[in-house]
Amino acid sequence: LTLINVLDSASSDPALISGVEDFRVARALFEGLTRIDPRTAQAVPGLAESWTLSGDEKTYTFVLREGLKWSTGAPINSQDLYRSWLRFLDNKSVSPYRSLLDVIKRVDGVPAIHTPDDRSLVVELEQKTPYFLDLCAMATMAAAPVDLIEKAGPQWLKTKPLPCSGPYTLVDWRLNDRIRLKRNPNYWDAANTQSETVDLLVCGPNTAFNLYHSEAVDLIWDKSMIPTELTQALSDSPNYHAFPSLGIYFVRLNITRPPLDNINVRKALALAIDKERLVQRVVLGQHVPATRFVPPGTDRYASGLSFISNIPKAKQALKEAGYGENQPFPSLEILFPSSGANSIFENMAVELRDQWKEHLGVELSLRRMEKQVFFANQKKLNYDISCSTWLGDYNDPTTFLDIMLSKSGNNRTGWKKADYDALLKEAARQNREQQRTHLLRKAEDLLIFDECPVIPLYYDSGFFMIDPDRIGGIYPNILATHPIRRIFRR
Repeated sequence: LTLINVLDSASSDPALISGVEDFRVARALFEGLTRIDPRTAQAVPGLAESWTLSGDEKTYTFVLREGLKWSTGAPINSQDLYRSWLRFLDNKSVSPYRSLLDVIKRVDGVPAIHTPDDRSLVVELEQKTPYFLDLCAMATMAAAPVDLIEKAGPQWLKTKPLPCSGPYTLVDWRLNDRIRLKRNPNYWDAANTQSETVDLLVCGPNTAFNLYHSEAVDLIWDKSMIPTELTQALSDSPNYHAFPSLGIYFVRLNITRPPLDNINVRKALALAIDKERLVQRVVLGQHVPATRFVPPGTDRYASGLSFISNIPKAKQALKEAGYGENQPFPSLEILFPSSGANSIFENMAVELRDQWKEHLGVELSLRRMEKQVFFANQKKLNYDISCSTWLGDYNDPTTFLDIMLSKSGNNRTGWKKADYDALLKEAARQNREQQRTHLLRKAEDLLIFDECPVIPLYYDSGFFMIDPDRIGGIYPNILATHPIRRIFRR
C-alpha cells in the first residue's frame, strides 16, 4: 500500500506528536486502550478488551487483552500503559496535548492511576468526562516502550528492532523520501491488519497527483495535494470523496505584540473580513464560512449567536484603538506555511491582506515558511498574525475550546484569560448537558466576541481520493480519521 503523507513526520513519539502527519505514523506504530472505528469515528476496544464505569461515572477500570505483546515478543502489561501515561503527563513533557489529561484526578499531585495487576488499569477522573474513551484512543495515550526510552534517550525511535504496540513496525525512515511500515505479527489483531507493507511517501503535490493517476500511489487524503483549479472538475469523479468533518481554518493573533495587544485592534481585524468572499476566492466556494469557533455537528453542543462581519463597526473599533489619519497603523506580517499545490494558506493570506487594506486601509506583508519552521515560530510566538487550522481530535466541543486554555500548548497566541479557563473548568464539573452547553457557549462567546485572539474563517471538510474498484477499507467519518491498518488494495 502506497500513501502520501504530504510532509515528513516531525516525530512519531506519542508524547511529542502534534501534526496530522505525525498522528498517522504514530497511530500505526503504537496503540492505546481504545482505538477509533473507521466507520463511526467512535472509540472501540484496543489494547483493552473491556472496561467498567463506576456509578458516579468518574472511575474507569480497564482490562487488557490476554497475551498482549510488543512487536519484539515481550509482554505488554498495565504497567506499560501506566508508565507511558506518566511520561506524557510529566511536567517536563513538551507535548502540546498534555493538558488534555487534566481530567485525571490528582492525589497530592500524583495522577490517580492504579495497576492492581498486570491486566488492570484503574483511572480516577476529577469529574464525569463523556469523551474520555475518545482521549484513550488518541495516539498520545498509546503504549510506548518506556524502558527503551529511558535507556536510549531522545533517539529511541532509531532503535532496531523498535518495540511497537500497534499494527505496524517501523522498517525504514528516509528523510524527505518515505517511511516504510511492515505488519506487526505480534499485534493482537494482526489477522485483520490488511496490508503487509505500507509506504508513506514525502513528495510535492505535482508528483503526488501524477503518481496517483499512474496508480503508483493508492490514495490521496490531503486536499493540499489537489490543485485548486481542478477541485470542481474532480468533485464529479467517482474517485473524489468529500464529507462533513470537524475542522476549522482560522487566524491566530499574537496578542503579546503591539498593536495586537489592543482588543479594539483585534476586533477591527475580525469584523473586517468578508468570509463569503474569502471562501469563494480561497477554496472556490467549497467550504462554509465560520460564524463560530466550534464547527456545526459537534456532539453535545448547540452553538450560540453568529459572529458576522461588519465593516462600519470594524472601522469604528480601529478608530477607538487610536489609529487613523494622524496615527498610521504599524506594519504587521501575516505568517503562513507552505501547503502544497493549492496553496490554501498562501491564498488565504493574500485575501486577508487585500481585505484588510480595502476595508481598514492598513498595510500588511506576507511571509511564507516551511511547515515545521512555521510551527516552531508559532509556538515561540515569533509572528504577528498566522494562518491556522485545527482538526478535532474527538467529537466534543472541548477539542476546540480547550486549545485556547491559558496553559494549553496548542494556544500559541499568548492569550491568557482566567474567566475563560474558569468557564471551561466549571463546564467540566456539570452533569447536566444543558448547563454544560450553556457554560461552553459562554466561553466561546468570550473567545470570539469579546477577546478575539483567534478569528474563525471557514469550516473544513473531510476528503480522500481513491478508486473504489482498487482500494477499500477507508470510510468518511466526522473525525476524518482513517486507520492505515484497515486500508487495502483489492
